[in-house]
Amino acid sequence: MCAREEEVKAVESVSTGAWARIRNVLVVTGDVMGVLVLIAVIALIGSHGEAMDLVASIVHHR
Repeated sequence: MCAREEEVKAVESVSTGAWARIRNVLVVTGDVMGVLVLIAVIALIGSHGEAMDLVASIVHHR
């Protein structure tokens, strides 16, 4: 194997490692966003009565 081929393989392995790290960060970010959305939905369901009262008061106020 010539020096150029070794250099190309080294660059490919570094870029592959970088993309793997970026992919992992994106996966973790997506997981965190999913958990936050789930928490928000649970909070909205938990306060459903108060939220509906608020919406009803706003609609009937006009």
